[in-house]
Amino acid sequence: PREAEEGSYAFRLIGAAEGVTHELQLTLNVRVKRESFITLIVEPQSVEYMGKVIFSGELILPGVEAGGEADKEITISLVKPSGERIERKTRTNENGEFKLEYRPDEVGKWRAEATWDGDDLYKPARSERKGFEVVKANSFIKWERMPETAKIGGKIEIIIRLCSGIEGRVPPGIAGQTVSVEVISPMGISRSEELETDKYGLARIELAPEIEGRWTVKV
Repeated sequence: PREAEEGSYAFRLIGAAEGVTHELQLTLNVRVKRESFITLIVEPQSVEYMGKVIFSGELILPGVEAGGEADKEITISLVKPSGERIERKTRTNENGEFKLEYRPDEVGKWRAEATWDGDDLYKPARSERKGFEVVKANSFIKWERMPETAKIGGKIEIIIRLCSGIEGRVPPGIAGQTVSVEVISPMGISRSEELETDKYGLARIELAPEIEGRWTVKV
């Protein structure tokens, strides 16, 4: 049968050829895979860009022996607001619990779910789909290098960092963003430049003062 209850099934095959009867006995052991379950919690529900999101949950295997839920690979599937899909892996502890930290890199509404592929005894499990939102983070400009004096005809390099105001002792830089810089000479003549931050959030501008006096740099 296509579906059978769990247990042992005996079969006997009998055939005859040239007046001789042949008999073959077979035993089939049927083990039906059991259902498995997985939960998922996403905290917080709203987080700043590149802030910390924690995915946690539990893999439940009814009837399993103590410790049998340990060291199972769990997949956290994420769908970005742009539709891009990514996966991250984690493993369960001795109680079947799992935890994964992630820093989302796109503003908008995200979707997440946890899955387990199953094994010889249990069917695969899939959690409910959860949603969370990533909002724009506070940002600020930090002067990394700003010389107080310069020689006429010489060159100086000014470095600024565009930082994200999220938790952590060292504010992370924001890459790939345009920063407007205005340089004003002692004569009141100004020039502006559009600079793009590098992967560390840094933008650099080089100046060669040609007249004496106080120069001003605005960002």
